[in-house]
Amino acid sequence: MSVGDAAALLGACPDHYVIEQSADRGQVVLETTGGSPLAALFYIDYEDVSSLVTPADPAFSYQIAGVARAEDGAPIGGVRHQFRDVDTGGFEGCLTVEFPRFSLPFMLREHEWHLACEFSNWIEASLQ
Repeated sequence: MSVGDAAALLGACPDHYVIEQSADRGQVVLETTGGSPLAALFYIDYEDVSSLVTPADPAFSYQIAGVARAEDGAPIGGVRHQFRDVDTGGFEGCLTVEFPRFSLPFMLREHEWHLACEFSNWIEASLQ
């Protein structure tokens, strides 16, 4: 995330169309989310966690967290992905995406597959 490796960010999931840094809006994301047939454009500000509902868990040493905003700047959700090292030499993660309150349940289930795809691909790529 921090180095903005477009190939790695886009290649992790076929639902990704654009993931890049904006000078003034944080990370620009254009992807299909939650099994939607249409792509969504939003911006994630990793410097802002003000409207996130999910608290940070002190048992996790690392996190990627930020508010997702619509084109007009309104908060529409966010992410709080948390990670910790484990004694076996690996790590554990708790991947959390906050969707708008009235999102359909099937969208939440489908987005779990999106997360599984992208994070498993990033993990496998990091091992190579």
